[in-house]
Amino acid sequence: MNYSPRIDERKNLDRNRTPQQWTIVEAVNAAMAVMLIVSPWTFRYADASVAMWSAVLIGLLLGATTLTRTIDARDWQGWASLALGAFALLGPWLLGFGEIKNAVGMHVTAGLAVVAMTLIDLWVHYLDQPATPA
Repeated sequence: MNYSPRIDERKNLDRNRTPQQWTIVEAVNAAMAVMLIVSPWTFRYADASVAMWSAVLIGLLLGATTLTRTIDARDWQGWASLALGAFALLGPWLLGFGEIKNAVGMHVTAGLAVVAMTLIDLWVHYLDQPATPA
């Protein structure tokens, strides 16, 4: 049996971080959350209610997830951020506002940034890295 004790060490790797210790992942997610929240008025698509509410709700949920990650780091925040990023990325076509270029651009940009950063974070935390030589 090929058992690595490092697997057990990885289960709660986020719990090793001190509270309120931000990484680049939290900084990017927080920036994307703020951009999504203000983008309907900044990029002038607030009159399209589905696009506006999509941006505001995804931004609020992403911001809340990022803040809870800084207070008490758990594994679910990374997976929630990944799901929110994927929904932001695909949302314009799933919700039917794919013709509003400003909304699509903001959703796709935020979705790509959040998905990329969260995948890197999950890769770093869950990759079974080679053991150091004895």
